[in-house]
Amino acid sequence: MTWQVSSLAEISRAIDWFNSKGVRISRAGRDMPGSNWHCYPYDPEGHRNELYYGMEQDRLDGALEAEGMPAGSST
Repeated sequence: MTWQVSSLAEISRAIDWFNSKGVRISRAGRDMPGSNWHCYPYDPEGHRNELYYGMEQDRLDGALEAEGMPAGSST
């Protein structure tokens, strides 16, 4: 299951919350420039879920579709 959140801060708070509850997370962060910020927690049945924010979508004019993310952002 994939869940889109509205801010990078929500991803960060989710990671902290999952860790405080002992929920296993398989991966968190950003894989490469142009990919979304994410974390992959497991539910109680062992299914991996995804929370993500800010998938960049480059346009021909150099702007990004994701609101608040500067063009060329790689962090």
